[in-house]
Amino acid sequence: LRQNHSVLKSLGSYDKDLGRVLQGFAHAIDALNSLRNNGSVAHPSEDLLGEAEAHLAVNASRTIFNYISTKVGH
Repeated sequence: LRQNHSVLKSLGSYDKDLGRVLQGFAHAIDALNSLRNNGSVAHPSEDLLGEAEAHLAVNASRTIFNYISTKVGH
């Protein structure tokens, strides 16, 4: 998405640092997918995330998607 969407290709004066933040979020998205599949009720599992960890996952997801939504203007 960062490499192919016009509004994300260049982030101005702080492009390098913001790129590092976005790369970190890319890793977070990968981990969130695993947590959803293995630590939530999305699939049968008795080993669910704790409450604090579930809040971390939800809030990280919100942060990522709010940024993308704001940046692309939807």
